[in-house]
Amino acid sequence: MTPTPARVSLRPATPDDAGYIDSLVLADAQVELAALPDPPRSHLARVQVAARRQSYAQAWPDAVDHLVVLDDVPVGRLLLHRTGAVVHLVDIRLESARRRSSVGTAALHQVCADASTAGVPVTLSVRAGTPTEAWYRRLGFVEVGHRDPESVDIDLVRPPDG
Repeated sequence: MTPTPARVSLRPATPDDAGYIDSLVLADAQVELAALPDPPRSHLARVQVAARRQSYAQAWPDAVDHLVVLDDVPVGRLLLHRTGAVVHLVDIRLESARRRSSVGTAALHQVCADASTAGVPVTLSVRAGTPTEAWYRRLGFVEVGHRDPESVDIDLVRPPDG
């Protein structure tokens, strides 16, 4: 595994970070809805942020948000659900200017290293055939199947090192 640059770190999010996290999700929703005119686009994007937050809370009520911090400045978020048997990456988001800059890779290396120390795998779901899937595979994740045969998402796992 590539060493993590010292300048990238993770810290648990606080309630004061909720607005920042929502702004990351909102920015991505705005891009996804770019074909729509405003104001409907902005309204629908805000609805998507609220729905995503609620969906995550229902599916992973014990998940913990972490901020990805670069040189003491938040640049992204990781939502992790940890059990004694697995670390599940629920969501990862970086500010658009930080994508493809190794910040996400460094953050994910930290998650994988922590999971390896605990002797547990890291799991996640991703849209099949996307650049994001290819990125996860380059980081050592392998396909373990589909949770739902009708879904376009696939489940990946990265076993603990050792």
